[in-house]
Amino acid sequence: DAAPLLGGQLMSAVITGGKYPMTLFIAILARIHAGEKINRTKAAVIKAVLAKNFYSEVATVALNNESSNIPYTLGRLFYILEYLQGQANNGSAAIRQRYFSSACTNPRNVFPKLLSLSMHHADKLENAAWFEKQKGELISRLDSTDPFPSALNLQQQGEFIIGYYHQQQSRYTKKEDK
Repeated sequence: DAAPLLGGQLMSAVITGGKYPMTLFIAILARIHAGEKINRTKAAVIKAVLAKNFYSEVATVALNNESSNIPYTLGRLFYILEYLQGQANNGSAAIRQRYFSSACTNPRNVFPKLLSLSMHHADKLENAAWFEKQKGELISRLDSTDPFPSALNLQQQGEFIIGYYHQQQSRYTKKEDK
């Protein structure tokens, strides 16, 4: 259900090298907030808009382990917390459905609760040390005085989603032989 003029605006931006239409970006964010999965097409559109319209450093092809961008890091942390819950509950992870939209828009309201719950989930696992290490590394990149912003703007929401997507996709990449 794309807006009637969106195709023309998008084609014009591609041909002229201009900025991509924000209506496309907002529509993708709205679909993700409504519960749709983040697939490669949605991630590609978000990355394209972040790169072209906002010149964001996180619009990379793959996981950026060196980034200290707060929304990107929070997206990565959210995925680790989701993965932890899924492992603890035999594949059933409900935090994506319950908390993703809130975490993406108002991290301060959600992350303290999720981190508290994660300790309970970690107690169920033998490999909890790996999850704690991942959480620790990501939390250390956040501002120590105010780690969770009260609200994220549209650009930051896109960066959060890309962080989540990159962390998720990194599970499927082959590990280099040592």
